[in-house]
Order: sequence, then structure tokens, then C-alpha cells
Amino acid sequence: MCVLVVVVVVVVVVVVVVVVVVVVVVVVVVVVVVIVVVIVVEVIVVIVVVVVVVVVVVVVVVVVVVVVVVVPVVVIIVVVVVILSDFL
Repeated sequence: MCVLVVVVVVVVVVVVVVVVVVVVVVVVVVVVVVIVVVIVVEVIVVIVVVVVVVVVVVVVVVVVVVVVVVVPVVVIIVVVVVILSDFL
């Protein structure tokens, strides 16, 4: 059972790292695209781009918060269930 817990924790950590890396890459790409668009186009499009950036940032923040909150909770639940199953 302890091996199972270690495997689950390692998998969860790897998934969290991958999600965070993907989110960071997406944010960097979006920011670069926004900078290029802002340099190239007019004010109306800039306003639209700013709105899109705000939406993307909000989504990224929500994803990061969910990952930071949900993943530890799931890990704790798995560990507790495994520990309890050893006693039962």
C-alpha cells in the first residue's frame, strides 16, 4: 500500500508540474502575441486585445488556484484513504 501512495503522489506531482508549465507557456505566448498586436494595430483592436488578455489572465489564475488547491486536497484524501485501509 505504501508503494501505491508513493506512486500516486509522484503522478500527482508530475501532473501538477506539467499543468503549471503548460499554463506558463500559454501565458508567455499570449503576452508576446498581445505585444506584437499592440505594436501593429489600431486602438479598437487594442481594446479587444486588452479584454482578451484580461480574460486569459483570469482563466490562468483560476487554473493555477484550482491546481494549487485541488491537487493537495486529492493527495491528502488518497493518503488518508490508504492509511485507513491499512488499519482496516
